[in-house]
Parts: sequence; C-alpha cells; structure tokens
Amino acid sequence: MPSTAAGDSSFAMAPGHEATDVGLEDFGNGRDLSASIYRALLEQIQVAVFVIQDHRFLFLNRKLLELFGYSRDEMLNGMDPATLSTPEDRAHVRKQVEQRIAGVPGNAYEIDCVRKDGTRFCAQVWGVRIAISGKP
Repeated sequence: MPSTAAGDSSFAMAPGHEATDVGLEDFGNGRDLSASIYRALLEQIQVAVFVIQDHRFLFLNRKLLELFGYSRDEMLNGMDPATLSTPEDRAHVRKQVEQRIAGVPGNAYEIDCVRKDGTRFCAQVWGVRIAISGKP
C-alpha cells in the first residue's frame, strides 16, 4: 500500500520465497507468467515486498528501498531484516517470522519501522511461508 499522509506504510514479507518459484496464472488464461514478467511486476508494485531466508534478504523490490533509504547492495549483503523494525518490535517480528516458517498461518500485524536516517514509521506486515529448494 502506498504511504499515507501520516507516513504509514504497508509491506509484505515472504519468508523463504523466491519470485521464480511461484507459478502465477496468467489471469485466467491458464498460462504461467514468465519469471521476467513476475519480477517486473514485483519491482513496479507500490507495496514493499521482500523475501527472506536464514535471516537474510533474498529479494526486495524498489518500494522497500524507497521506504527505508538503503541501497539494494546494503540490504542484500548480510543485513538482518529484523533491523528494519524498532528495537521494541524486533522480538515480535522474529516470533512472527518463526511462526510462518513453522507453517502457522498468520494475520496482518503492525510494527514500527526505522529508516536508514533514523526516522520511524508505522507499517502493516503480511507474511507467508513458501519454500525455496525445499527449505523455508
């Protein structure tokens, strides 16, 4: 979801998911979208989307970079995704991620996030478990 006037944002979290592993239907035509079309869609969507595995980012889209102010390299080269949330929310975020990895269905939840420049904003998070190479 786009940022609101108050600075609130939404983003989706998909622990253990890779864009090329998903077979999206071509809107009822019964054809799978190609990985390049799917990736283009994820890059252009106005919702921040990222994929994590083993507490590292595997994929993130442009909106996530815009919201947090980090470069793609900074985030993909070992940054702990939990550091995007405030210290007060990190235990809750880690618990939510672990539950999704364990296969427990979740609901959207709100957390306070921290940008690279230290400013904070509220975000709503949705997480799902999808395996990459058999690993969540």
